[in-house]
Amino acid sequence: MEIETKTQWLKTLANADGRQPKGLHGSAQLWWKHCHGKAVPRHAEIAFGIYEKSRQKEILEALLLSNCPDEQINTSFGVPLESLALYKQLFFDPAWFNSRLDLIDYIHDYQDAFGKELKHLAATCGYEYVLYKYACYQPSMEECWKIMQRLFLAMIYKALALSAADAIKTACSCARIAVNTYKTLTKNKPAEKRPDLIEFILSSDDPPHDDIPKELIV
Repeated sequence: MEIETKTQWLKTLANADGRQPKGLHGSAQLWWKHCHGKAVPRHAEIAFGIYEKSRQKEILEALLLSNCPDEQINTSFGVPLESLALYKQLFFDPAWFNSRLDLIDYIHDYQDAFGKELKHLAATCGYEYVLYKYACYQPSMEECWKIMQRLFLAMIYKALALSAADAIKTACSCARIAVNTYKTLTKNKPAEKRPDLIEFILSSDDPPHDDIPKELIV
């Protein structure tokens, strides 16, 4: 019995006449035993349906590997919690990685171009990026704070790694934008909850241009 897609074989399992279909291995065999003679559970159809659709698969797995809460995936995309649990059980669970180093290797060696880029962005920028791109997600103020922390530090590290004058000028411009955004986000945040770095930024006025080398003024 040839079975082209997992959703098709799920339906086949429920109607099997007692003989196990050929070509079933691993999770397929497990589900044959579970579904044999029964109606296919709706949450199972959803989980297998996501897995066999490349774009849906990559979006969901990018959210999972960046530790997006199951409840948030359910709210943003309507995927039942039971389907998410089954998907992680059978297809992809970030708990399978022993460390973040394993995750880095996994993304580096990933073959699907769309999935590789999306998983890289999710791992480095956070699951909020995927939610915003595909679910018009509006992050809370606290989440905005964390995103800006990552952005600010990324710009600082980039400036440290650059040496050419033009590159430094660009880095200074990015850093200035980051600082101004930080100030906007922290206007109403209680001082006792601000990191020391932010207190330093907020207490420092922009230096006059006379104190800055001419080639660095943007």
